[in-house]
Amino acid sequence: NINNNNKENKLAPFNPTCTHAQTIALNLLSLQTSDVLFDLGCGDGRFLCKAIQHIPYGLSCVGVEYDEMFVTRAKDAVANLNQELTTKEEDGGGEGRKKRSVIEIRHGDVLNESIISPSSTSSLSLYRDATAIFLYLLPKGLKRVKQLLEK
Repeated sequence: NINNNNKENKLAPFNPTCTHAQTIALNLLSLQTSDVLFDLGCGDGRFLCKAIQHIPYGLSCVGVEYDEMFVTRAKDAVANLNQELTTKEEDGGGEGRKKRSVIEIRHGDVLNESIISPSSTSSLSLYRDATAIFLYLLPKGLKRVKQLLEK
């Protein structure tokens, strides 16, 4: 169980990525339909939702968020986006049999290996599957994640 009062584990306060910065990041990442995008500290899921709107088919996304309130918001945003995409498909805007892009939101500490790289081979793993990583953190948080990624 995660204790949201433990501020030592927080990598950054919630500071949503503005739309312009999201667009720049997506352009820099040059995501393709076969990519697996991890957003470490995904907050309310807005970047992942933007990525899915950018690449609606084939992209797999995993967001990891420490704060339960933002996990709930992110899951709600994903559900709303899925409903919107389903409605577009039903109205003839879909692409037939293509696999729709998906977002999984995980509640946990980014620095906890079991959250970012579950032992189950059916779950996407940061180390095994990620082709792109998005971080919007303060320098202190970036240093801690860098140490994790350098392992």
